[in-house]
Amino acid sequence: MELQAAEPPHHPQIIRRDGEYWSIQIDGVSCHLRDAPEISLLGFLLQHPHEEVSALFLERAAGDLSCQPGHRPPLHDARQRACANVTRAIGAVIDQIAIDHPVLAAHLRATVNTGAFCSYHPGPPVRMQWTA
Repeated sequence: MELQAAEPPHHPQIIRRDGEYWSIQIDGVSCHLRDAPEISLLGFLLQHPHEEVSALFLERAAGDLSCQPGHRPPLHDARQRACANVTRAIGAVIDQIAIDHPVLAAHLRATVNTGAFCSYHPGPPVRMQWTA
């Protein structure tokens, strides 16, 4: 018996901002989301696969998701807050994606890690073809 990995069909994975909307495409199926800072967090991770990015960096890059203008908590508190805010924000975006694209949402839930450091680890797509 011989086991071979079949080549998956080539469909580009796309995430890009088009004006007021983000376009996300995987396996030839697309969804569109209105622009918001939370979506840019996910977009950054998808555009930088296998990189560990601090939640604090993501939160600040997205315009600080919760901090009052002029208020800067101590660094320890800021890290904890960023971890919670980024985890909540990315989870909400994935929930929103699930409405129109449940396959993409399932992929993201399995491959996006959040916490003090966040990452996207897609892994290689493998399709098995058994030959006897």
